[in-house]
Amino acid sequence: MRLLAAAAGFLYLYFVDPLTSPFAPPCLFTAIFGARCPGCGSLRALHALAHGDLKAALEFNAPLVYVLPLAGALFLSSLLRRSSSSSSPPA
Repeated sequence: MRLLAAAAGFLYLYFVDPLTSPFAPPCLFTAIFGARCPGCGSLRALHALAHGDLKAALEFNAPLVYVLPLAGALFLSSLLRRSSSSSSPPA
C-alpha cells in the first residue's frame, strides 16, 4: 500500500507543475505571514527531481534534497526489517 501511495505521489509531482498549476496548494505560512517557511519550494524541488533536474531542485529547497536519501534509506530499512521479521519462524 505504501508503494502504491509513493507511486501516486511521484506521478502527481511529475505531471503537476507547482509553478503553474492551480492544483498545487499554496503555502499557508507565506500567505498569512508574508515570509517563506522552511518547506517553501518543496513541491517545486520534488517536481524538478521527478524530471531529473538536480540543479533546479537544489535551488528550490536544498535541505529537502539532502534529506531525501536519508529518508529513503530509513524507509527501505523499515521495509526490510518488516519482511525479515514476518518471514522468520516463531521461537
